[in-house]
Amino acid sequence: LLGILAQRLAKKLCGCKQAYTPDAQEIKAFVREYAEELRHTQTWKQDYAGESKKMVDKWMEAYGENGQLKLYKAVGCEHCRQTGYLGRCGIHELLVIDDSVRRGILDGLDASALHHVATKAGMATLYEDGLRKVAAGITSLEELLQATEDHTDA
Repeated sequence: LLGILAQRLAKKLCGCKQAYTPDAQEIKAFVREYAEELRHTQTWKQDYAGESKKMVDKWMEAYGENGQLKLYKAVGCEHCRQTGYLGRCGIHELLVIDDSVRRGILDGLDASALHHVATKAGMATLYEDGLRKVAAGITSLEELLQATEDHTDA
């Protein structure tokens, strides 16, 4: 086993997309959604507020413009039949089985512990890959949340 790939399809924004600056509430909601998968780690359990701030600072550094995040939203035009979306893009998470992950598997770590090992080793999660696509204007934040929500029913 060399790796495991998770993928989702998200709708691509049409050329009629509109740039906007998300308000504090939207950023908080996104951090809350994003952090759900990270809350199992010891660092997040101990310092949720501090880790959340680090995450937002990281996004600002990578995707910010003049001290603010710039995102895009669907508008709608004749070309996209007023939907704001045209086509699809992939959102991916690649777990490469390196020595640390292999050791975790052999030691019998559960899925959340393996996830922590993999992200520590540099694995980008579905949300992180999706966020890059949101910041690049390829898809919207709403579509990212829709595409990455857990669709499993108990």
